[in-house]
Amino acid sequence: MYGRIVKSPSINTKTARFVAKYELFLRAYDIPFEMIEVHPFTKKEISFSKYKKLPLVTIKQGDKEHQINDSSVIMSVMASYMIDNTHPIADIIAKFPTTTEVNSKGKEVKVIRNKNYLSIDEHLLTPEKEKALLKESKWRNWIDDYFIHLVSPNLYRTLGESYSAFDYHISLGPYYGTWEGFAAKYFGSAGMWMIGKLVKKKYGISEDVRVDLYTACNKIVTSGLRDNKFLGGDEPNLADISLFGMLSVMDHQIVMTDLNKNTKITKWYNRTKRFINKKRTQDLRHDLKRSVESKTPSIQ
Repeated sequence: MYGRIVKSPSINTKTARFVAKYELFLRAYDIPFEMIEVHPFTKKEISFSKYKKLPLVTIKQGDKEHQINDSSVIMSVMASYMIDNTHPIADIIAKFPTTTEVNSKGKEVKVIRNKNYLSIDEHLLTPEKEKALLKESKWRNWIDDYFIHLVSPNLYRTLGESYSAFDYHISLGPYYGTWEGFAAKYFGSAGMWMIGKLVKKKYGISEDVRVDLYTACNKIVTSGLRDNKFLGGDEPNLADISLFGMLSVMDHQIVMTDLNKNTKITKWYNRTKRFINKKRTQDLRHDLKRSVESKTPSIQ
């Protein structure tokens, strides 16, 4: 597909909701990739990049290597290329520019306004496909703009819950039993507990953070799914994968137990997990006006 394997620097996927989201996309669509574990403190593995946030991926096409930043942009660029590979990957990346805007507090912020919209030539779209893509983008935006801010306050709600999350997730990674893992577990859990409090205040989340999380999950079922199995209909689409990625970091934690008891999201979550594991995801080229040949991901 890209000529070379996708290289993805990452800090423990299980704890990083942004990384979990697009890694699930790579796995669901059977795209071969190399996950490069980034040192939690030195981050020497991404010394080559001016962009220091995670996730990011590098893709080599021909004799050129391209870097894509931001989990949503990564998904959109790759999905766009899988739909129509007549355009070089560099041209598709260029269609997701970063712009500088001034927010309501007068602070300059960098944004990618179209990060949740696929880049597809208009002549390929049918009314059905256009409608489906608009719905998909709507929910992807909602996940990025709202739902994501509910994760930290709920996963790291108390010091005990924060420690439990770090203890479990670090046990799955390469730094288990090392000083880095020890430091990340104790300092990281305390830090994320405090960050959860800051996020809660910044985004006006209810005093009982579970209330907003329950409401959001039930909204997905009542307003998003309705009578469908997935946001994508009969199979998971990019919105389903994004949301599942956000929720998957809560697995084996108290917050997931609470979600199962107090919301209607469990059936969708388990169903999505089965479909992603079996790579039964929505055909990205479904409902296009003409069949677009797509290269199979390969390692050379």
